[in-house]
Amino acid sequence: MGAILATGTLPIRPDPGRIDFLPLLTVLVTLVAVRMVLGIRLAWPVVLGVVVGGTALGWAIEAWGVGVPTAVALAAGAIASTTLHRRARRGA
Repeated sequence: MGAILATGTLPIRPDPGRIDFLPLLTVLVTLVAVRMVLGIRLAWPVVLGVVVGGTALGWAIEAWGVGVPTAVALAAGAIASTTLHRRARRGA
């Protein structure tokens, strides 16, 4: 009776929680893209950076849609990987 008086309606029971696999999928796709598209070896610092970046990319996709955040992420990855590619060319 107290809940009816406090809210004016019957209490709403939330649906059971569902697991959202989209953030995990975003991080895995980002890892594959860094390895296959940008050609960067996946050492632990790179994996940590990709996990943080992939998580941020997932949040940005939810906020602004797919196009702009993905383009910004690919451009940032290409710019960040240029120093690695230059070092690889000099060493070879």
